Amino acid sequence: MIAGCSKSLNRQELSGEISWKGKPVLIGSITFVGEDDKNPTTISAEIKDGIFTVPKENGLVPGNYKVRFSALDRIAIAPADTTLPAIPPKEILPEKHTVQGMNLSIKDGEKNFFKLNLD
Repeated sequence: MIAGCSKSLNRQELSGEISWKGKPVLIGSITFVGEDDKNPTTISAEIKDGIFTVPKENGLVPGNYKVRFSALDRIAIAPADTTLPAIPPKEILPEKHTVQGMNLSIKDGEKNFFKLNLD
């Protein structure tokens, strides 16, 4: 059933490179949200070492999207003493990227590769 939905929705593969102040985002996420009722797909993908990839079967339909980002300063660190709590990572991006985001378009039949430097 999911495969059928995927074909009927004309999903597109997408990928990209995401950097913050000129350096690859080590760990984070990118979220695409359709901007109107005609655009039913929303996805989030992991960013690892500056790269994200979404295969066609999980991709987005062509259209306009609001895109928000998250970038963490590190993976959670577990202290050697297991009685102490783990040190959680911290968000390093400002609200203009995490809340406001940016607009991107997904095109039908195109590569849909995005190289974005968040400053």
